[in-house]
Amino acid sequence: MNDQNKKPAIGGFSDMMEISEKKFAQKEETEAEIKKNESSLERKNVLKKELTQERTLKHHSFDVFVDQLISLDQIRTRIFQEKGKKPKISTLVQEAFDEYIKNHKKERTNE
Repeated sequence: MNDQNKKPAIGGFSDMMEISEKKFAQKEETEAEIKKNESSLERKNVLKKELTQERTLKHHSFDVFVDQLISLDQIRTRIFQEKGKKPKISTLVQEAFDEYIKNHKKERTNE
C-alpha cells in the first residue's frame, strides 16, 4: 500500500487533550500578541497624526556635527527643566526644519 494513504496513528484521549490544549494556548498567545501590537500601533498612529497635523512622517537619516547634537541636547534639557517633559531630538529637528524652510521662502520672495 502507498505510504501517502496511511493515516497517522491516533493516541489515547489524554494525548488528544494535551495536543488540543497546546494548540489552544498557542492560539491565545498569538491573539494576545496581535491585540497588543494592534493597540500599540493604533496609539502610535493617533499620536503621530495629532503631532503632525495630518502631515506624513518619513524616516530619513542625516549626518550631523557633534556640536549640533550637543546644542540640541542642551535645548532639550532646558525645555525639560521649564516644562517637565523632555522632547525628542527629532521633534526639535522637525521644528528647526520648518523654521529654516519658512525663512528660506521669505528670502526667495524678497529677491
